[in-house]
Amino acid sequence: MANPITLSAILKTIQANGTLDADKALVRDCVGLQSIQHKKDFHGLTIDWSVPYAGLAGRSHTVTSAEANDQNGRYARFSIGTVSDFNKRKLNGLLVRKALKAGPSEEFIDYVRGEMNLAIGTLSQNLGRGFYGSRTGRRGIRGSVASAVLTLSSIDDAVNFNIGDKIVAAQTDGGALRDAGDFVTLLAVNTETGELTADANWSNIASMADGDSLYVEGDINLSWSGWDTYNPATAPTGGDNVFGAGVDRSLNPELLAGVRLNTTGTNIETVLIKAMSQVRKKPGSYYGPGTKIFVSETDFANIRIAKEGSRFIDSTNQYQMEIEGFKVGPASVYPDVFCPEGTFRVLGDAEYELHTVDGVRIDTVDGNEMRKESGDVYTFMSIVDGNFKAQYPAGMARGTFPTT
Repeated sequence: MANPITLSAILKTIQANGTLDADKALVRDCVGLQSIQHKKDFHGLTIDWSVPYAGLAGRSHTVTSAEANDQNGRYARFSIGTVSDFNKRKLNGLLVRKALKAGPSEEFIDYVRGEMNLAIGTLSQNLGRGFYGSRTGRRGIRGSVASAVLTLSSIDDAVNFNIGDKIVAAQTDGGALRDAGDFVTLLAVNTETGELTADANWSNIASMADGDSLYVEGDINLSWSGWDTYNPATAPTGGDNVFGAGVDRSLNPELLAGVRLNTTGTNIETVLIKAMSQVRKKPGSYYGPGTKIFVSETDFANIRIAKEGSRFIDSTNQYQMEIEGFKVGPASVYPDVFCPEGTFRVLGDAEYELHTVDGVRIDTVDGNEMRKESGDVYTFMSIVDGNFKAQYPAGMARGTFPTT
């Protein structure tokens, strides 16, 4: 029998009074997510679309040559499936029992609001990681280990981990898990030092070594089709079949897998200028006004330092420092906590979008959104179903900053 409290109704009430906007909260933690469209239209098992990669051949100044070399447009058929992300929350049994007896009080609604805010925040952060990531779901790379403390190879990756996460490891990204998927649970995360403290020695994951890829249990190869899927760091070779059997992105790696920029030998002050020059000189460029460049917080700070903070005198004759962003030609540069350190991403007219079934929803089992667990505890499950889609991968580019 269904209980009389409907959490989805409470969520609608909370959204109606303006104290929690679930759609905005879902993208609040990632600057990149805030810059793209979110469409609630993922109603089938897959989204399928065609990406053009050839069709300009066939012309000639001689009519007979043109007639003998007639051409048609060539397209690669891309397909993405639904990715589901779950977050289970516990509710205080006493408050639930009081609400079941007398109806949801303001105290109970405030309490539920807080738990829903945390649930959406958890899902939002994982979407932020997914925006830049790949289907493998990698969170970071092991740098070194001393007993129960693991130091990540990049300090910035520490934001990808949370206390309570169960962490597994693989030798290669997306490869077989070490020790049949054995895990450790995080007790502490230090975002200043990049250290992860576990409930046991990391050696409990047999054969784990420096350089191994790290994942949250249950995520490997089941994550979002994010930036690294559409615009991988290495140009794809024949037969990668990432977007379906027979999709050979090596036929035209830029149109089908985005642009990889050559920024070697360039100092950090001018690397973005060189990058924009490269993407804009390509025929049929996707990088005009409205182009966005995303960098990590660390790299953004290094650019500001190299440029002495972009100092200026404002209208009140005060000495100021620009910290929010700046432009490189037509492109605006934004710091994003989820953008991997040492890399930058350029988003032009790719029509890179987030498609979901219905934003965040509350799961229902046997008519109940709240489930009684053992002890004086009730739980509910929040879910986001969907995936990222890039209509034109050629509008996505990436590069690396020089080592400082």
